[in-house]
Amino acid sequence: MKQKPCAVRNRYRYDIGRDAEQTPGLRRTGKLRFYLTVPRKQIVTLRTDKRKIKTMLTNIHPKLPMRNKIATIEFYISKLGFSEIADYGDYLLIKKDNIEIHFFEFKELDPKANYGQVYIRTNDIDNLYQSLLDNKTNIHPNGTLQKKPWGQKEFALLDPDNNLLTFGQRKNN
Repeated sequence: MKQKPCAVRNRYRYDIGRDAEQTPGLRRTGKLRFYLTVPRKQIVTLRTDKRKIKTMLTNIHPKLPMRNKIATIEFYISKLGFSEIADYGDYLLIKKDNIEIHFFEFKELDPKANYGQVYIRTNDIDNLYQSLLDNKTNIHPNGTLQKKPWGQKEFALLDPDNNLLTFGQRKNN
């Protein structure tokens, strides 16, 4: 819609084309064009609504495949310290702090062909890494704790179904 100044003070006119013949509140002009006249106060409301649209996304919860729910629960709860939110038979939800992960049953999954990956940000990577080592959690051989060229300090591990979990913290150094 094109915004044009209107003859009425403190109002804007929007050209919404020929398609809106049946829309209430619209005015027809001589060239089969339709216009909607809007007070400036409503324009502020429209802009506010656009800002709300930009912030609609609030969280992301990855969905990863699992072959064996008992092995998945054992790994995530006993080794990583997650807690179970819900168990729907072939669908499992777990949580730790602000992280929630969903799992769906996929018994035919070939772990060597699984490319499931999650990147989890943390605010204390050194203590998290040490606590996992103390809990005898296997760290990926190529994923030991190290500073990366992209400004992150990271480490990675694999779950029983070969889903790659990478943990990272932004370093200002």
